[in-house]
Amino acid sequence: MKHLIIYPIIFLWLIALTVAVRNKDAPPDIKEVIIVHEKYDDFFKDQEATGVNMLIACEYYGVKYPSIVTAQAILESGNFKSEVFKKYNNPFGLYNSYRKDYYKFKHWSDAILAYQALIEYKYKGGNYYEFLDSIGYAADQDYIRKVKAIEKIIPP
Repeated sequence: MKHLIIYPIIFLWLIALTVAVRNKDAPPDIKEVIIVHEKYDDFFKDQEATGVNMLIACEYYGVKYPSIVTAQAILESGNFKSEVFKKYNNPFGLYNSYRKDYYKFKHWSDAILAYQALIEYKYKGGNYYEFLDSIGYAADQDYIRKVKAIEKIIPP
């Protein structure tokens, strides 16, 4: 009689465990990005997107490699002039493969927190350029070289 109760419980537990393990490394299914952060500040809402403002915002939000991430934003957004940037306020070209569209942000600075949640959280240490290459951040074979060249001209 006990087995009629115990076996279904074990079965349901195994199903839940299997689903949890399969989804462990899967990116979250994000339909809309709403930024709520204890450091969130309206300071950036009045600032236009520039390399200097991006660097300041990256430092403010605690990005691990702010100059590299700023260089990525400059490259990905065509110095904040690309169609994706203008339409979506998305300086990194962050793409939602489930919805087959770019993530849309209310302001460019919101994309920094999304970058941390979608990309930077995977970083476990070591050379950040090698990390970007290992996760296949960009299809362009010269991407890392281009980011390094931009990073060199970003003011300290």
